Amino acid sequence: MSLWLTNKTTEGKLNVELSITQTAFLRLYHDKVAYLIGKPRRVLEDLLHEAEENIHAETFSLRASAEINRAACLKVLGRLA
Repeated sequence: MSLWLTNKTTEGKLNVELSITQTAFLRLYHDKVAYLIGKPRRVLEDLLHEAEENIHAETFSLRASAEINRAACLKVLGRLA
């Protein structure tokens, strides 16, 4: 997973806002993996390609969804290999 999922404060605890955000992103990631598990390889490859195109998008929402989609596709494709 990305560094932002494991980054901690000096006290060893996440800031409350970061913790809430992390939990939401992890939930989205796990939901996306569960959704993609039964999809054909071609669908996964298309979504992965689209995600890689949007990784450097101008808006945060596009970049965030691209990261989640990319990570979920790689996880599912790794299981199929």
